[in-house]
Amino acid sequence: MLRRRHWLCLVAAGILVVLFLAGESSVGQRILQGKPVPNEDHFAADDHVMGAGLAPLIYCLVPAVLLMTYAGGSLAIQVARRQSQR
Repeated sequence: MLRRRHWLCLVAAGILVVLFLAGESSVGQRILQGKPVPNEDHFAADDHVMGAGLAPLIYCLVPAVLLMTYAGGSLAIQVARRQSQR
């Protein structure tokens, strides 16, 4: 019943969710933040930390939600068309 594009979208969304969870973990945050820069003022350090905190959300979770929405909507349309043909 699921077409290849549905599986592809759901698998890609699953991979992105796993990457999001890895990026939000403490180890992932240490990797994303990198080494602290000496003599960095408070505001620059705050921007650095906020960027590392938002990166997994923007680059992983938002596309995953969009892919799941596309796959779900496309599947719903496909099922509705099959129901109307019967």
